[in-house]
Amino acid sequence: MDHRQHPRVPVNPPARARFQLEDQVHHGIPIVNIGMRGCCINTPRPLADLLVDHPVLKVWQLKGPGLPTKSVKARVIWVGQDGGPSGSDFRAGIQFQDSPMGFSSLIFRYVTMRSHTIPRGGRGVDPG
Repeated sequence: MDHRQHPRVPVNPPARARFQLEDQVHHGIPIVNIGMRGCCINTPRPLADLLVDHPVLKVWQLKGPGLPTKSVKARVIWVGQDGGPSGSDFRAGIQFQDSPMGFSSLIFRYVTMRSHTIPRGGRGVDPG
C-alpha cells in the first residue's frame, strides 16, 4: 500500500542516481519517478539486499536534465520486487533528507513542469 503524501511524476528523459552506501559508491542507478520528498529507483537484487541492511545513503545525487545537482543525504524507506517479467528486478523508495538550500525548489519546478507535459489519460502524476 502506498502512503505517499506528495505527488510523483515519471522521470523522462531518463535520469540516474549516484550515492555512497557504506564505503562504496553506486552510480547509474535508474530513477523511475520523483517527487518533492523522494523518488523510486530500479535496482538489481544484490543492491536491493544492501539497501535493506543499510538504509542511510550518503552523498545522494540526481543525474539528469532539469534535476538539482547538489548532494543530499537520503534514506531507503522500502524495498520490494518490481513485478516485471523477469521477476528479478527490485524497486526502492528513497526519501530525501537534509536538503541544501534550493534543492527543494528545483525538484518542485521539475515535478510541476513534468506534470503539465504528460498527455491526458497517460501515466502522469502518481498522487501518493
